[in-house]
Amino acid sequence: MRPQLALRLIGGGLVLQGLLFYGFATPLTIQIFPGASDEAVHVGMIMRRGLAAMSFLAGLVIFLVRDDRYRTTKRVLFGCGIGFAAITLSSD
Repeated sequence: MRPQLALRLIGGGLVLQGLLFYGFATPLTIQIFPGASDEAVHVGMIMRRGLAAMSFLAGLVIFLVRDDRYRTTKRVLFGCGIGFAAITLSSD
């Protein structure tokens, strides 16, 4: 797979994830923590919206760098691989 195509898919996926997390912050929080109080759901919603904004930002940067020089796109793709590996390993 070409690095430009990989960055296009990763960036587009992260932007879409950010939009969905922002749009469905409350239902997702209630689904994950069904017995939570209203205050706890509000805190979860705020945190999910922050996560959505960071996902949108990262996806947008990754998507916009796709047409840069080949070496730059390979470095960004390598950084994405390290970051996603860290996220995967930190999930329990």
